[in-house]
Amino acid sequence: MTRLRNTSGFDPVEKLGCDVNTTANEASPFPLPQDGLGPVLYFSSTLTDAGDIYYSRWIDGSFQGRELVPGVNTASVEGQPNVRRDGLEIFFFSNRSGANGNDIYAATRATTSDDWSTPVNLGTDVNGPSATPQSSETRPSLSWDGTTLYFGSNRAGGEGNTDHYVTTRTVAP
Repeated sequence: MTRLRNTSGFDPVEKLGCDVNTTANEASPFPLPQDGLGPVLYFSSTLTDAGDIYYSRWIDGSFQGRELVPGVNTASVEGQPNVRRDGLEIFFFSNRSGANGNDIYAATRATTSDDWSTPVNLGTDVNGPSATPQSSETRPSLSWDGTTLYFGSNRAGGEGNTDHYVTTRTVAP
């Protein structure tokens, strides 16, 4: 049987199944090729009361059961993961202790088989200032070369309810 592509050029959509999806809200799927193991799908889910970051490995033609990403989740909300293309740095938002609303955090690791380091708040150079009302930074997205970080924020002085922001780092990872 020949599958027909629609005018967008994409095949018809397929649900990833109950190994990845649950009755909760799954969001921000981020696929990442891995070193010989097949792709890994990072995503956030409200399966727990707070919301956490999960991953699922592609094995034998499908994504397998979800697992919590070690080292990045707390009892607070974590979401919208974005992983550097080499798999050694992860960005996400969290409202954990020390955050001013939702802040963007990053963690690193030496190899893709290592656990993530303790996540670091990117500070007020990236996240909005401590003020009332609190700002909320979300949707971190790292450029292909790892030097430019795009994100959304509702900080004061924006054009609308939520605006896009960008920051660069001078040293490539």
